[in-house]
Amino acid sequence: MADRKRSHVWLYFSCTDSSDAMCDVCGKTVKYSGNTTNLAKHLRLNHKSEYDDIMKQRSEEEVQDDSPRAAALTRSLGEMIVRDLQPMSVVEDEGFQAFVKALDPRYKLPSRKKMTETYLVNMFDECKDKVRATLQNAPSVVLTTDMWTSVSTEAYLTVTCHVIENWQTKDFVLEMAIFHGQHTADNISSELKRITDEWGLTDKVMAVVTDNGANMVAAVHKAGWRHYPCFAHTLNLVVKDSLKAVPEVVPILGKCSAIVSFFHHSTKATEKLRAVQQQMQIAEHKLIQSVQTRWNSVFYMLDRLHEQHEAVTTVLCLLGRSELCINVGELSLITQTVDALRPFEEMTREVSSEKYVSVSKVIPLVSLLQRACKHQGSSVATQLAQQCQRRFAGIETNHSLAASTFLDARFKHLGFQDKNNAEGMKNDFPLS
Repeated sequence: MADRKRSHVWLYFSCTDSSDAMCDVCGKTVKYSGNTTNLAKHLRLNHKSEYDDIMKQRSEEEVQDDSPRAAALTRSLGEMIVRDLQPMSVVEDEGFQAFVKALDPRYKLPSRKKMTETYLVNMFDECKDKVRATLQNAPSVVLTTDMWTSVSTEAYLTVTCHVIENWQTKDFVLEMAIFHGQHTADNISSELKRITDEWGLTDKVMAVVTDNGANMVAAVHKAGWRHYPCFAHTLNLVVKDSLKAVPEVVPILGKCSAIVSFFHHSTKATEKLRAVQQQMQIAEHKLIQSVQTRWNSVFYMLDRLHEQHEAVTTVLCLLGRSELCINVGELSLITQTVDALRPFEEMTREVSSEKYVSVSKVIPLVSLLQRACKHQGSSVATQLAQQCQRRFAGIETNHSLAASTFLDARFKHLGFQDKNNAEGMKNDFPLS
């Protein structure tokens, strides 16, 4: 009889026993086995007006805010906003409201104000409590932090905490704080300590990873923590410095960037390129523009232009922009540069993984990069080898990095170029 209270179907049926119900409209007995599916079907097929009536009543009846169903839907809505970085105004969008109504006409979307000030705040507090509990149980943590500037020129300091729980790495963004004042080591150090004090982690910090900025390095040391430079950022510096050091490469990069800009700003050129690609039966890939802050975008730009060289040249000639065409000598230099940079792009992707600890890979990867550079005779490869030697000099004597590599069963002593450094690790860990 509980279904009588929940379903409008019972307005037109009477329960005769535990398995049958009688239609009050036509008197027919309909099988009833704990749900109202058959009853609703009977009304839909035989009594359309009565069926339409109960559907109308159902659509007009809203789910109460404190019901378990409404709470579950609202939580899912909050998780969607957070995970997909949706704006709070999504609950006011007509299309979204219509979509939600189609899914469940009884559910009333919370207002933007209530979503912002109540539901998301509660979810944040709940999440923060869970993170705090995890960090309290962690014997030690590692931090990564960076300073960055928003499009509105506001400075931010982001701090991420990394722990290992049940042999699984877990990462938590502790805070993304607006940074006021000058970016001095003292100010940065003070802000880092404020954040770790708030989370009760100051004495648990084993190491901090930052970029190679002098103020960030000094800030970590002032806080009394061990500092490690970001390997991916160091690779970025190696590549950028190497490209600048090869005189013939600089104008090529400028020319390639100009070609990409031309196609990006010309609808006619873009359409023509697509047509030529189809005629040549090659991949219809768009050109890629390089970005100052990401060295690998230079690689992607050159690699794509190399791939699309014939199609791009054809379009430029057809449109009277032959001065932008890449000649044979320039194409050869682009080929050499792409070949030299490819190992660095692969290494950058390798160490950017979020699921696995990468510190033990640093020494073996540097060794592989130096070998790869030596096997190529181009001027770019030579510069890359020199920059690697300068940036990573003495890396095998860094005890923490060397110990991490040696204790990794995949590498042990094989990752070392200098056998003496490997022997030193064997003496430190004789049973490994």
